[in-house]
Amino acid sequence: MPEVQQYVDEREQELQGQYGDPVEVTAHEKVYQVDAAHYITLITSEANTYIDDTGEEKEIDLTLVGQEGEAREAYVPVDSPLDVTLPAAVTEEEGIRITNGEQTLELFPQEGSYGNAAIQDNAIRYNEVQDAMDVQYILSTTGLKEDIILREWNPQYIFHYSFDAEGYDAEVVENQVLIRKQGEPETLFVLSAPLMTDSDGAASRDITISLEKEGGRYAVTLDADEAWLSKEERAYPVKIDPTVTVPTESLIEVTTSTVRGTYEGVGYGYAGYITGEMTGARGDRYRTQPDVLRCQL
Repeated sequence: MPEVQQYVDEREQELQGQYGDPVEVTAHEKVYQVDAAHYITLITSEANTYIDDTGEEKEIDLTLVGQEGEAREAYVPVDSPLDVTLPAAVTEEEGIRITNGEQTLELFPQEGSYGNAAIQDNAIRYNEVQDAMDVQYILSTTGLKEDIILREWNPQYIFHYSFDAEGYDAEVVENQVLIRKQGEPETLFVLSAPLMTDSDGAASRDITISLEKEGGRYAVTLDADEAWLSKEERAYPVKIDPTVTVPTESLIEVTTSTVRGTYEGVGYGYAGYITGEMTGARGDRYRTQPDVLRCQL
């Protein structure tokens, strides 16, 4: 089964334990009711909701479920800002698909057999892709994280992928593959491989990504450091984590919030008693006394 590590916000857990479910949830805010007159707003770094194609705001649920109405078995998230399709079996005709707007990137791993899949929550694991090697994909609100799981050392440290070059420009910048619509400046997708770690927590960033255009396709090569992987003290299994990211406006740069307007910050919580006007909540039950004890965590 996939190894799923869910992000846990301790402050959110604390508020949930004290006040129950939030009374209002928006893209990056959760409002908890303290009492009849007071509320606490938590600003979250992970998105909670998104606007779908019809303009409706929906809560995000990244749980993978079987795709309906398709001839080949595949898995998609229940409700996600990203349109991702993970086939039960990756073939030469069907790869890993992720969509940004009207543009779809279909990525094809070039080695191994991706036919023995298991899903759990927001992850899928392809077992025995190669000898002593599994591959899993974990969906987030901004992209798809791949874990190449080497259960023991063998001389397998170079990995190849390909995608259709039609309609795309791609280049390597600072060890990342940036993919754009042909002739356009905006980056649609980013392929990166920031880290590999062993079971003792030792880590290395000595992973190189290269790119070549071969006919009508781009070929991506990920070259992990053989010397690091083959060291006697290396504790297996080892994870190598290529990631496909859809760039979004970072919370670290600018956050627009009904609590404090637009400001610079790092997705921190806003704790204290606040007014309904500050949270943007509507209705008489959100109107409070002047707020006190404001602090940023």
